[in-house]
Amino acid sequence: MEDGGDEIVRHYEFTSGIEIPARLEAVGIESLGVDDHRTVIMYRSAIFICTATEGTIDAAHHIDIKLWEPPRKNIDREHPELLHDLITELLRSTDACLCN
Repeated sequence: MEDGGDEIVRHYEFTSGIEIPARLEAVGIESLGVDDHRTVIMYRSAIFICTATEGTIDAAHHIDIKLWEPPRKNIDREHPELLHDLITELLRSTDACLCN
């Protein structure tokens, strides 16, 4: 994870391509497509930018997720834990998993 001032970005690599918008919809997470490589994700009142760094957002093998706006409410999760929870939700009921 990179922490540049207030910027939090984490890189993820998957064992197979993931159709990010479809997975988000399947688990009930709101998102808004930006282009073939980016989507905005609204999760637990935080806003993230997801960028496919290898493949497109519909078949992503590598992604960067940047915390764009922290949660507006005080939640009991730190930002890295919130990112972990988001990825766990995203991978739920897929054949893909994170590469080590």
